[in-house]
Amino acid sequence: MDRLSIRLAAGITILVVGLLAVGLSALSAHHSSRIIEERKRAAELQNRLLEVMLRHQMLVKDKELIAASLAEVGAQPDVRRAMILDHKGVVRASSDPRRIGETIPRDSETCVACHREDPDQRERWVLLDSAEGATLRSVQPIENRPECHECHEPTERMNGMLILDVSLDGVMAQIRR
Repeated sequence: MDRLSIRLAAGITILVVGLLAVGLSALSAHHSSRIIEERKRAAELQNRLLEVMLRHQMLVKDKELIAASLAEVGAQPDVRRAMILDHKGVVRASSDPRRIGETIPRDSETCVACHREDPDQRERWVLLDSAEGATLRSVQPIENRPECHECHEPTERMNGMLILDVSLDGVMAQIRR
């Protein structure tokens, strides 16, 4: 083979490999975003179901059942924690009893991610990076419905937030593979 043929073959090989690398990178990014979107939808559904269950438990004023339900949810393999916060950010119930009474200030890094948006524009989830690893936080507002007014002031629009933190470590490992 002459030098021109070798250069032409090398150039075509580099071009093809480069295009394949770009295509594979784009496909990988698309696949990653799809996996995370699916996990977001699943976490939001979990949170809505949990909110319905807890609302009924609150109406019958069964704090032990609420605590047991949150502990059961928090014991699931990918769940880091489930918490109920009042409208001031005080943890009122949690899958981790040590967090009860803790105040999460609205200007904390985990809250600002959502609260920098107008309420109508907010997503119900946020991706957090912490010492624990990548976490998907799903937030479900707890509305102050008429049946809640026996214990909660009717003037308040919301009674608090239900927060479900789900580990994304398995998802991230899958994406890396």
